[in-house]
Amino acid sequence: MKISTEIYGTAKITGARKAVELCGKAGFDAWDFSMFDMHKLVKLPLPCKHQMVSRYYLSLAEDLKKIGLDNGIICNQSHAPFPSWGTIMDYLKRAVECTAEAGGKICVVHPDCDKSVQKNAELYLELLDFAK
Repeated sequence: MKISTEIYGTAKITGARKAVELCGKAGFDAWDFSMFDMHKLVKLPLPCKHQMVSRYYLSLAEDLKKIGLDNGIICNQSHAPFPSWGTIMDYLKRAVECTAEAGGKICVVHPDCDKSVQKNAELYLELLDFAK
């Protein structure tokens, strides 16, 4: 069994790189690549320099993986942007891609609770081929 934690709360204060390092130093076995706000970053005043919304987003995932391994922990999973509504598919795909790059095997995509089961299924089916 691995003990894992998300980096979202800590990363808001320290940045993602330091958050992963601190998880390792705190004794966790794994970290969750938390990308909840990725789609909201696009709406920040220009120029938004956050790496997750730049063309260099995969290099952040690579850096986080290395920092984790240097501190004795792995990325075991991630959380995609939330809520999963509107024109978010590009960000969901980016989250799946970043998860793989960081070494995670699972990318959690929460359903939109305001949508029907059928609408949520359509979103997941659209993402399925890319995720494979």
